[in-house]
Amino acid sequence: MNSFLSNPEISTIAYTRTNDISFQYDGDLMDSFESEVGTPQGKHNLVLFHLMGQHIMAAERYPNDAFSYFTADSVRNNFPFINQQKREYIAHYDNATRYNDYILDRIISMFEDENTLLLYFSDHGDEVYDYRDRAGRQYGVLTSDLLKYQYDVPFMIWCSVTFQDKYPETVHKIKNAVKHPFMTDNVCNLLFGVAGVQTPYYRDTLDLLSPMYKCNERIINQKYRYEDIRYSLSE
Repeated sequence: MNSFLSNPEISTIAYTRTNDISFQYDGDLMDSFESEVGTPQGKHNLVLFHLMGQHIMAAERYPNDAFSYFTADSVRNNFPFINQQKREYIAHYDNATRYNDYILDRIISMFEDENTLLLYFSDHGDEVYDYRDRAGRQYGVLTSDLLKYQYDVPFMIWCSVTFQDKYPETVHKIKNAVKHPFMTDNVCNLLFGVAGVQTPYYRDTLDLLSPMYKCNERIINQKYRYEDIRYSLSE
């Protein structure tokens, strides 16, 4: 993702403006955007917020003094391998998730009075002692549990009231697509379709909101390890 979103050469032709520095917390990024940019004034705008979210070392992803809500005592995970240190890890992840919700609310509030369609999704998931004694992204045999906790991610579409009033047909398509399986690889096709972008790269069969969208079946072959698949793809 970084190789495309933040590529120096691509950035000069893809974006009107980018932030010059990275921030310790996502709230700092929002403060910077609100003070330096505010609500974009162009007729057509695409705004990308590349958030840290809960990404690795969750204890460092939120201001501990103001957003420490969950503690080790809050954790109800009773697997035999859970100890006090792991309960604290889970609590940090829960706090980072709650902070991430706060950030998402700030973004929505910023654009709620505009003609806005917002997409939110994660690039990947993390295990947090969900079913085995592991946390983070640690690969192995591709099982349904590993895929669920590391690859199934939240994907949300939010529309402002102005957008809903102006494009009721699009809202209807979104509601009809709620239960459709989808891969974030194809977000570009969704954006092409909803924005009416005319391009030979658009594929309606990969556009979640298109009536031509095709839901592909997920196939899990447990005899292959992640390392084997990665090697095969690199070849």
